[in-house]
Amino acid sequence: MSDKKKTPNIRPDPPEGSCHFYVERKKRYCRFHPAKDVKYCAEHASVFGVDLGRRRVTCPYNTKHTCYADKLNHHMKKCPDKPRDMPAYYSQGINSGDNGGEVVPDPKETVLTMPQDELEKLIERVNQLYDEHIGELSTDILSHPCLKEELNNPSYGTAAIRHRKQQASLIGQMEKLGLLTDGKCFLEMGAGKGQLSHWLHGAVVNKEDIRFVLIDRSHVRNKMDNLHKEENIMDRIRIDIEHLRLGEVPSIDGNNRGIVAFGKHLCGPATDLTLRCVTETLADVNEQHDSEDEVQRKRLKSDCSQLSGAVIALCCHHRCNWIPYVGKQFFKSCGLSARDYQVISSMSSWATCAWKGWSYQKKKDGGKVDPDQDTLSDDDDEHMGATGLDQGEIIAEGSDQGGDGNSDKSSMADDSKNENHERDTTGVEEKDNNTRIYSKLTQSEREVIGRKCKRLIDYGRVCYLRDHGMKSDLKIYIDEFYTPENVVLVATSN
Repeated sequence: MSDKKKTPNIRPDPPEGSCHFYVERKKRYCRFHPAKDVKYCAEHASVFGVDLGRRRVTCPYNTKHTCYADKLNHHMKKCPDKPRDMPAYYSQGINSGDNGGEVVPDPKETVLTMPQDELEKLIERVNQLYDEHIGELSTDILSHPCLKEELNNPSYGTAAIRHRKQQASLIGQMEKLGLLTDGKCFLEMGAGKGQLSHWLHGAVVNKEDIRFVLIDRSHVRNKMDNLHKEENIMDRIRIDIEHLRLGEVPSIDGNNRGIVAFGKHLCGPATDLTLRCVTETLADVNEQHDSEDEVQRKRLKSDCSQLSGAVIALCCHHRCNWIPYVGKQFFKSCGLSARDYQVISSMSSWATCAWKGWSYQKKKDGGKVDPDQDTLSDDDDEHMGATGLDQGEIIAEGSDQGGDGNSDKSSMADDSKNENHERDTTGVEEKDNNTRIYSKLTQSEREVIGRKCKRLIDYGRVCYLRDHGMKSDLKIYIDEFYTPENVVLVATSN
């Protein structure tokens, strides 16, 4: 066996009729057809200096590929790398945020890197601030008739039902806040397949002057808003929320509908980008001739009267970043720095890394789990991207939105993707580097601290909304049996 492992891989012969260039990264030969009487395709023949009788030049839009010189004009018209004209609602980095005058550690400070004595003091401060500002959250688990049939479907297992329960409770929160009325534009941020908008449509089907706008930065197949094409009341925009100026969106600009923002998949900093977007870009702010300070004052005082309310399920606090965070003022008022925020964000993973999931809890309580029913539903991959774009979809690709819902970009929301395995690795790395904290805190104590860290981050968002003239609060909207991320941020206009 050992001799076989040491034997180097031998490349197979190239397939008949294929280019002889071997692509090391893909471990296969180029699949383009070679030029006549030549081993290589036109692209790779130029790389090796093979004369094909026609000169090839580098594409002006992307230096990684070439085209025939006599076909350059034709290529430039259809090249997929050709820059696209950005729509009016695209504004580079408008919702990005800033450092708030703080020095932001890079790489990010975590529970693994902060000295032990400082970490213990920070934990004491978290406990103190939680008791002072937050305390026990109210539980408000609601439902809505629009999902009654789904919730009573006997073919659904817990994995499918838990999503329906979340969706029903979120719609119930909107109804309780008085947001399901005539003359509303429902804005689903991070829409994915648009399931929440689909069910919400059933709750407002009899209302007048209703519009839906679904925002997502990725390609999505099997979108449920396609079921409502004939009604022509749902618009889908593909754009990163970081660059979205709501006041310029055609469905919003020039009408008096009240805006209701909602979301179920706004992971980490996407929540902050959304809150800044719906509070600071609805009003028409002319930034062309103003200084940076003047623009900031205008945006903070911008007219939010068109924003009727917001209902956002909160999650993935371990992915949060200081720069897009909207609750900086609250943290500063508590004497916490950007570095403290990063560690609090890191500690928030303690709240979920010990959660075993509804399946484990059901078995532990003596119930049986049906392996045929309790499998992951389609909702679980709601942000899994795919290639292809349906006809009529509005695109803004300045931030290159291919891939999954948390695609690899340089945007504020995307910077957090590298931490998406933090909860998986915490248990191993922390025990090696911070054994003292594990000897002092039990798993249940760390879980409590993690939840407090989440709520402190969320309370900063509540304070931000209140500073913008909104009534805002945090509520438990779903039983923890179904998900540990069971808190919703609600807000209504004053």
